[in-house]
Amino acid sequence: MVLALLPPGSLLGAASGIEAYQIDQWMSYEVKGVRIRPQLDINMMYNNNVFSASDVGAVEYVDPRTPTYNVFDVNGGYVYRPAFGQISQPYSGALQYQIYNDASLNQRIAASPVFASSVHPPLTVATPADAPATATGILAGFQTNRFTLNPRVADLIGTVSPGVSFQVGSEDENYLNLQYQSDNTRYFDLGVAPVPMHRIQLAGKYDNQSRLRMEGTHSTEFVSSFMGGWVNLGRTLVDRWTHATTGRVTYDSSEKTDVYVSGSRNYLNYEGVNLYGNDGWRGNLGASYKPTDRLSVFVEGGYGLTDFIRGTSALGFIPTSHVYGGFVGVRGQFTERLEGSIGGGYEIREFPDIPGASFSIPAANISVSYAFRETTKFSLAYIRRTDNAAQIARQGVTYDTTTFNVQQALGTTGSWLATAGVSYQGGSFDSLTGFGAAYEPIAGTTLRSLSLRTVDYKRDDSMMSLSGGISYMPRRWLRFGLNYSYDNYSVDYADAGLKDVFLPTYDAHRVMVGVQIGY
Repeated sequence: MVLALLPPGSLLGAASGIEAYQIDQWMSYEVKGVRIRPQLDINMMYNNNVFSASDVGAVEYVDPRTPTYNVFDVNGGYVYRPAFGQISQPYSGALQYQIYNDASLNQRIAASPVFASSVHPPLTVATPADAPATATGILAGFQTNRFTLNPRVADLIGTVSPGVSFQVGSEDENYLNLQYQSDNTRYFDLGVAPVPMHRIQLAGKYDNQSRLRMEGTHSTEFVSSFMGGWVNLGRTLVDRWTHATTGRVTYDSSEKTDVYVSGSRNYLNYEGVNLYGNDGWRGNLGASYKPTDRLSVFVEGGYGLTDFIRGTSALGFIPTSHVYGGFVGVRGQFTERLEGSIGGGYEIREFPDIPGASFSIPAANISVSYAFRETTKFSLAYIRRTDNAAQIARQGVTYDTTTFNVQQALGTTGSWLATAGVSYQGGSFDSLTGFGAAYEPIAGTTLRSLSLRTVDYKRDDSMMSLSGGISYMPRRWLRFGLNYSYDNYSVDYADAGLKDVFLPTYDAHRVMVGVQIGY
């Protein structure tokens, strides 16, 4: 599909001779002090790995238990219902008539024909006369004890997002802004169109020009989409609600000192699927001292907690974790070109319901930017923090995240902007043993066989992301953009029986072209 874009004002200007500044007024106008700005985003994205499928190749997994998986034909495709889950998942392995027990793999395919999953076999099958004595005929559909992870699927994804923004005041002074957009998406090759999604954003700032300053943001989103990575549910559209809130209140106790309270809350709730959401918040109390007009030295302490929300009652309970921490640092304008915030401290993650499960780490929060010249800006951020694993109760994790971005203005008009960035997140998960499922590699084959035993869930995750793009803004209310991003996720388990199963490694390339209309 080709997205054709006309020069700004070509239709309206040619038809009625309306000047460009009049069009600008249509994009932003006031009614009794309220500034109203229509919004419209249109983009087209190519994604070569929609479901974040594994990059390890065609590995098959064998479950020696009985009963075997039931495979169903649904709208021309196959799904299986695994023993460890309640939701049917896409199936891309082989369909066969018979399965019989064997001393080596416990189960093997009988000498009957094997159908590729893309073939439509008959639904009623009799046991062949030459089948082994241990074979069992399948009368209602096919069964198999083999499955593969979701294959790579590429698609062209289009999204149209109309919306509107309401604002009182100006960003340079006191203001309050409310923005709503509806995302209408279609996966063209898959032929899937999720229900319309909704985004609401609220932002504001208040300064009484004396001692009190307040600022905050809030966003609420309803999303319905496919999900990849460790939350991969294949071709199941996952509905979820998210809320994110940040705020800060500062009181200047003197010309050189201030005290402040800040907080944040993040909420994620999956609807009707076997995934854990979360509800976490954190509050901070701090004070600053200005040794110079440009620099502030600060100290702060904080407390927060994280609760996990079960998408269905079939999921087990994960206990609440509490976090305590403190930072000291400096923020402000370090030089004429360098500004930001540098802080370091200590953080403790505690599980009150589980004795001996708490842990602590040195923590950091760094964010700086450097104006190399008027048209070039570099920014660097590093965060080190604690969390608890969403997959397993009371398993602690330490995250280190580094992000580096570059912005480069092109030309002399300020209409062209190029951006590039790279980020890396590493997660170190504590050792935690328990009885569970592992898939053991079978020497000389591409098969892995299920084994129920004591496993160690210790692992190290890493996510590397690259991005780059260019945008053109011929008018303040009109932007064209072309962007590319690449993600590579890898996981290294201490237990080989967990490798490439529940958290498969993957990479994905995405290319997006789009247009934004509105301020």
